[in-house]
Amino acid sequence: MQCLFVVVDTSACEMSSLPVFFFVAVCFLFTGGHAERGARQIAGDVFCPPGFQKLLGRNCYGHFTTPSTWTEAWTFCKSANTELLTIDDSGENQAVSQWITAKSTTDKAVWLSGNSMMGHWSWANGHGSWLALSFTSWAPGQPATPPGQQDGTFQCLVAENGQWRPASCRQSHAFVCKYEIDGLVSPDGMIAG
Repeated sequence: MQCLFVVVDTSACEMSSLPVFFFVAVCFLFTGGHAERGARQIAGDVFCPPGFQKLLGRNCYGHFTTPSTWTEAWTFCKSANTELLTIDDSGENQAVSQWITAKSTTDKAVWLSGNSMMGHWSWANGHGSWLALSFTSWAPGQPATPPGQQDGTFQCLVAENGQWRPASCRQSHAFVCKYEIDGLVSPDGMIAG
C-alpha cells in the first residue's frame, strides 16, 4: 500500500473561526504491482496511481519499458484495469510523445492498441470491442500496405516520436497503459464507479 499525505487548511470554511489544519491520508492499494481501483479525486483534483502520470488533465498514463509483444502489452494493461494506449486527438498524441521522449533514453517506440485483426485499422479496447480510429498520425509513407496479415501475422500499431507505423504484432516494444478519467467524476464531485 502506498500513501500520499495531504495537509488541509480549513480556515476558509464559513463555520471555522480559527485556522484548523488536519492531515488526510490517501492510500493506493496495489496487488502484484497493478492498480486495484485506479485514479482518485481529492478536493477537485484527480490523482493517478503510483507509476502513472496525468497528462492534459484528463487521463493517467503508465510507461512500461520491458520489451513486450503486442499481445503481452495488451494483456498486461487489461490485467491492471487499464487499456493499451489509444490516441484520441493531436493534442494527446503530442503530449504522450513528448512525455515518452522525456522519460526514455533508449527505444522511444511504444505499442498502440491499434491493429488490423478486423481487416481494417481499429482500436482494441480492454472491453472486448473494436473501435474505428477517429484520429491518425501516420509516419510519411505509412501505412505502406493495406491492413491485414503481413508475413503470416497481423499488424499492430507502433508510435515513435508522435508518428505511427504498422509492425508485426510479434515484435517487442515498450508500451503505455492508459487509465481514462474522463467521466470518472460526476457533476456533484463524487467519483463514479
